[in-house]
Amino acid sequence: MIDPKKFTAAGFTVATSEAPKRLLINSQGLEKSGKTHWALSSLPDPIAFISLDNGFEGVIEKFADKKQIACFTTNVPPVAAQSEYLPIWNNVKSHIITAMGMSEFRSIVLDTGTDIWELLRLAEFGSLTPRGDIKQIYSIVNQQYRSLIKIAYDKAVSLDVIHRVKKQYVTRTVQTQKGPQKVDVWEGDYERAGFADSGYLSQINIEHIFDVSRPGPLSNKFGVRVIDSRQNMNIVGLELFGEENNFPTLASYVFDNSPEDWA
Repeated sequence: MIDPKKFTAAGFTVATSEAPKRLLINSQGLEKSGKTHWALSSLPDPIAFISLDNGFEGVIEKFADKKQIACFTTNVPPVAAQSEYLPIWNNVKSHIITAMGMSEFRSIVLDTGTDIWELLRLAEFGSLTPRGDIKQIYSIVNQQYRSLIKIAYDKAVSLDVIHRVKKQYVTRTVQTQKGPQKVDVWEGDYERAGFADSGYLSQINIEHIFDVSRPGPLSNKFGVRVIDSRQNMNIVGLELFGEENNFPTLASYVFDNSPEDWA
């Protein structure tokens, strides 16, 4: 048996059986499926809420008297020069880094990761569709986004990066007058809009659902579905609705403990 002090002296961290009491979440869903409401209503406070999306208006006010929520919001102009996007991006990045460095926060919500990824590209390229060698020009922004989100792994704070979704097109071969042609077809499915590797950066990926067919009051119709979970793949496909649709219950399924441990 090697003395653990020799590991630490050599620059290693000794592994323990105690998992950090936080969860890094990647959430997605159609508009008005309860993404922001879920984050603000069930994540432990104090919460740092960083928003580039006006979708929070009318939601955050419901929790202002119940939880400690510190907000930073900014508007991103739809059309502007690259020089105008750069200071906005630096300001957003600075607030994210500051929030992750404050031990007072128990949770951070980024609303939305989709907007943050678009802002980073606008600040770097001045356009969402830059020209050139895509692999080469995207290497810098890819690393910037990864590095920003990965800061949370070294912190004791839960992180929820909210994403919008977009239609998912698949290539099909159809018969036309000119013969077989490949076309992109939407078959009713959606995919996350934003940084392509967002799912890999998180510990758990969830999808927000609004199922109008479910019986009972309106609150019973909102839920989440687990897409995947790094810590516990046994809960893939798990759906939580109604009173179970909250962060403490989700975390308790991930770590096989009690929701009270996460309140």
